[in-house]
Amino acid sequence: MANTLKFGNGEWYGKKDTILAYNDENSNYKPLPFDFARASKATVVNKDGLIETVGSGEPRIDYKDDSKGALLLEPSRSNSLLQSNQFDTTWTLSSSIALTSGQSGVGGSTDAWLLKKTDAASRYINQTITLSSSTYSYSVFAKKESGNWLYVRLADSGGSLASTSYFDLENGVVGSTSADSLSIHSYNNGWYRCEVKFTHSIGNVRMYPAVGDGSPSGGSGGEGIYIQNAQLEQGNYPTSYIPTSGSAVTRLADDIDTDFGTILPLNGEVSVYMEMLGQPSDVINTTGKVVSVNFDETTNSSSYVALNFNGTNWRARVQGATGNNFVSFEVDQTETIKALFVLRPTSYALYANGSLIGSETRTYGGTAPNMNEISKVIYLMQTDDFGITKNKDLRVYNTALSNAEAIALTQV
Repeated sequence: MANTLKFGNGEWYGKKDTILAYNDENSNYKPLPFDFARASKATVVNKDGLIETVGSGEPRIDYKDDSKGALLLEPSRSNSLLQSNQFDTTWTLSSSIALTSGQSGVGGSTDAWLLKKTDAASRYINQTITLSSSTYSYSVFAKKESGNWLYVRLADSGGSLASTSYFDLENGVVGSTSADSLSIHSYNNGWYRCEVKFTHSIGNVRMYPAVGDGSPSGGSGGEGIYIQNAQLEQGNYPTSYIPTSGSAVTRLADDIDTDFGTILPLNGEVSVYMEMLGQPSDVINTTGKVVSVNFDETTNSSSYVALNFNGTNWRARVQGATGNNFVSFEVDQTETIKALFVLRPTSYALYANGSLIGSETRTYGGTAPNMNEISKVIYLMQTDDFGITKNKDLRVYNTALSNAEAIALTQV
C-alpha cells in the first residue's frame, strides 16, 4: 500500500486554525495543512476524561469514545441556561432540599453539586427561563448518591408541562417520559449524561432527586443525586457542553477543509478510506455530504466520492464530472463505520466494516471522475443538517487496494 495521505488514526497534529495530515509516501513526511475555523471557545473530553475548554480556532480531539481520539465537528449551538454549573445563583431551591458544592465530577473535576432532599416530599432545583415554542434538547450530567433516579421536568411559563422524564442512575437506562425522546450515555466513575428531546415553549427547568420511575416523592426523605453541567439548546440533539455564567453563550460551528492543488497525482486509480465514529443525529438534509474527497476541482467541481447519511443508514456515493451518480451503496450501520472506496478507470467498489458492500463496472453513460489528482477534502459541518461528526481516520492511497487489503483495512 502506497499511503499518500494520512489524517488521524491516533496521530493528531493541531494548532490554532490548522490541523495537519502527513504524507508518508517513500517515508517522506510532508505537512498537508487542513484549514480549520471556529470563531469561539468550545469544550471537549480530553485523554483524562475531563471536560476541558479550548480556545477559538483550536481543533478538538475528543477521547470520550475512543482512546485514539477523534476530530469533533459540530454545528453552531447556544446554551440558553443562565448558569450552566453554578446552581446556587439563578437556580432556586424548593423547601426541604440541600445543595452542596465542591463535589467530585466528570473525569475527577471538583465542581459538581450534591442535590439532596431532607423529607419524603417532591423536592427540586429550578431555573426560570422564557423560550418560544421550538424543538429543544436538554442535557445534564448526573450520578447517583443515596438516590438512584433523576427526574427532569420542563414546563412553559403558564405551568403547562412540556415534558416529564426519568433516568435510572443505578443501571444507566432511561425511564418513563412524555418528551419526544430520552437518552443516557455513560462517561466515567458512575456519571451519565442524561438527555431529553422535546418540542414546546419553555418557562422553567426543574431537576428532582427521585425515588423511582414516575416517583419524585416518597422514600426515606434522604435521597440525593450529583449534578453537573446543565444545558438547554435549540435543536434535535445535544452537542458538547457549553459553559454559561450569567447569560446564554453560543459556540460557533467547526469548519475544516483543505486544498491540495496538484500535489497528489493518482495515475488514474485511487482508494479513499474514511472512519467515522457514531452517526449524525436526526439528520435533516439527507442529500448533504458529511465528508467528501473532490477530484480535479479546477476542471469540474462535481467530481467526488462522499459519505453521507440518509436518515437511517450511511450512504456512499461516487459522482462523475457531469453530475452522474455512478454508485450509491447503503450500509446498515448506526455506530462506527470504516468505509473504503476503491476507484479504477473502469470500476468502483465500496467496502464497509470488513465486507464488500457493492461493486459496479462503468458500462453506462456519463463522465467518470477525473482521478488525476485530489483537489480538496471537505467536511461539511456548518449546519444542524449534518449532526455531529467524529472523524477518526482519513486516508487516501494512490493505488486501487486489493479485495484482501480492503477487507483487512475496514475490519472492525
